[in-house]
Amino acid sequence: MKRSKFCRFKFFCAFVSFNLFVFYAQSEHGQADASLLTAVQSNNLEKVGEILDSGDVKNINQVDGKYLLQIAFDIYGFNVARSLLQNGADPNVKVNHEGLNIPITEYIVKQLKSDKVGFGAVKLRMLLENHADFTQTSSPKFDIFNIKFE
Repeated sequence: MKRSKFCRFKFFCAFVSFNLFVFYAQSEHGQADASLLTAVQSNNLEKVGEILDSGDVKNINQVDGKYLLQIAFDIYGFNVARSLLQNGADPNVKVNHEGLNIPITEYIVKQLKSDKVGFGAVKLRMLLENHADFTQTSSPKFDIFNIKFE
């Protein structure tokens, strides 16, 4: 009888230890992801590099529903975007635009009409250099190669 109680106690201890380890690992990853989001939003290339080098980032494409590559491109953080791509960010990621999930290439092309600074081509070239699939679209009616600007 004593032996079975001891076995159950050992099992309980092992179970609690494992769950604490999993919780700790998840909270560490969550903290790294949140720190990465903050670093990208502030266009802090050095901090982005440190966080990515730590290996603690769970998802390099999206944190809390925010797409890191999209944020970097929107704030003209080209060095941060390049760092994300070099560390495994998906150049074909689908991003949220006006309530739709569309390929990031399409998102950038749709912004070209209002791109007064002229950095749209830089963004597209960076994606192309990282093997983005420019044939992906959210609709068969959208042809990325036949855009007409008025």
